[in-house]
Amino acid sequence: MGNALQEQGKLEEAIEAYNKALAIKPDYAEAIENSQSLAVQLLPIIANYGYNFDTSEPQANSEIVLRPKYQIQNAIKAYLEADFSHADSHNNNFKACDQKLLGKLKPKDKVFCNAYSSFIGNC
Repeated sequence: MGNALQEQGKLEEAIEAYNKALAIKPDYAEAIENSQSLAVQLLPIIANYGYNFDTSEPQANSEIVLRPKYQIQNAIKAYLEADFSHADSHNNNFKACDQKLLGKLKPKDKVFCNAYSSFIGNC
């Protein structure tokens, strides 16, 4: 539901849908990844939506922290907040991701992740 609402440009409703999905299943990796993707794009105004970007305990113990896109999204967030040590840490975690997980990314997500990894790594 969150993805459909996001594609329609209904960003506030998309965030609400992601939050509902995560209330039901806090470790749902795809919902976390998709909501963080939207949150990164809206970072300057995300507080207006009541979105908590930080990883909760159930999420921290889930497979999400192993996923490459999660690491890059957090690297971007840290970079935008001028927290360069955390940006580097997440970027290094991305580079250390299991090749099987990298292989499962959609082609556009591979380009996205690799491009931001390169950008953050060169800053």
